[in-house]
Amino acid sequence: RLDDFAGAEPAFEQALKSTGLPSRDRLPARFLLAVSKMNLGKWADAGAIFEDLHVRYPVLAPWHAYYAARCRLRRGDATGALA
Repeated sequence: RLDDFAGAEPAFEQALKSTGLPSRDRLPARFLLAVSKMNLGKWADAGAIFEDLHVRYPVLAPWHAYYAARCRLRRGDATGALA
């Protein structure tokens, strides 16, 4: 679904609801869901996922922090973005 964020968002949401998705794939799928939401302008939804992932998925923590800050900035929360 390269660059098809409108199609990717529901596909990732469905995959995350599925019991067939292995647990090792759930956090990466949540990251890609958040990227999809961010690219659709759903700043609050995407930011909440990135902030949760920052704690729960340390492998990509710098990226989660970066994208969470971008989402906060887009929502007009410059102070939160810096934090």
